[in-house]
Amino acid sequence: MGPPAPARDLTAWISRRQQTLLRLLKGEERARIGPMSPGLRSYRQRFLMEFRTTSPIPRPMSAVEDAVSGADLVFSGDYHAHPRPENTHLRWLQLMVRPGRRVALALEMVSSRHQRALDDLAAGRLTADRFRRRIRFDSDWGFPWRPYAKLLRRAIRCGCRLIALDHPGRSDGASVNSRDRHAADLLSGHLARRNEPLLVVAGEMHLATPHLPARTVRALEARNLSRRMVTVFHGHEDLYFSAGTAVDPETCAALDLGGNRFCVLQSAPWVRLLAHLHWLEGRQMDPAAGPEEKVVDWTARTLALLAGVRPPGRHAAEEEIGT
Repeated sequence: MGPPAPARDLTAWISRRQQTLLRLLKGEERARIGPMSPGLRSYRQRFLMEFRTTSPIPRPMSAVEDAVSGADLVFSGDYHAHPRPENTHLRWLQLMVRPGRRVALALEMVSSRHQRALDDLAAGRLTADRFRRRIRFDSDWGFPWRPYAKLLRRAIRCGCRLIALDHPGRSDGASVNSRDRHAADLLSGHLARRNEPLLVVAGEMHLATPHLPARTVRALEARNLSRRMVTVFHGHEDLYFSAGTAVDPETCAALDLGGNRFCVLQSAPWVRLLAHLHWLEGRQMDPAAGPEEKVVDWTARTLALLAGVRPPGRHAAEEEIGT
């Protein structure tokens, strides 16, 4: 028996408000980032199709953990501005590390031209602060440092081999496709040389099946190799709204997308977008508005939207309040 009508009405109203809030935040994000290049739009569309052509099956977190612990190669999606996925990366690392077996950690956030600096950090020849400066983390990557520092500390304590994964021309505008090809070559080369499990931490768009995973499979096949691969995404919006009402949060922490692909249900999509917008505002801060004003502005607009009234400083038509 379904919930009484008033409860169903309330659930539907909340869902509509959440989706309207998400549209507001996505519009804000687009306004700050600017138009995408045709190549990046196509790349993003292939990523979105990853979640629109599947019928996800609710799973407990233990199902994802079992898949990760038994894999040779784990792609773990990173939402760079939001620190929550870093705890998941740490969990996968813990599951993959076993006595007598070394694990490798490959990081998109480090350009491969800084592999020597990463080696020096692992060997204790560089402090974390000096490593951060050496790789020009703040200017070349720019996302919050603390979650990555935590992941690096844990990996070094576990004796992990560290791999700088990204294209050396990233800061000069290397395309996402060339970055995937470069990463796939590095990963396949490493797996050809060493029989050790490999955890790859990279942005979620790179992990769509046709992107880095498929390129890695082809690079391995060129070396007459195959590896058990698992891909883990984090709370994509299409899955959140399509499966949210059918999932019992007490028994389900993830969705099985098939083909050794999972989506961990950690954060609501607007939480991730807010994290990205706050990061963007930190980089594009208006000198006339301090952090307190930004927080008050976002809080007022978010509450107004959820209440179904016009957010301050916006036109009702722009915010689609009536939807």
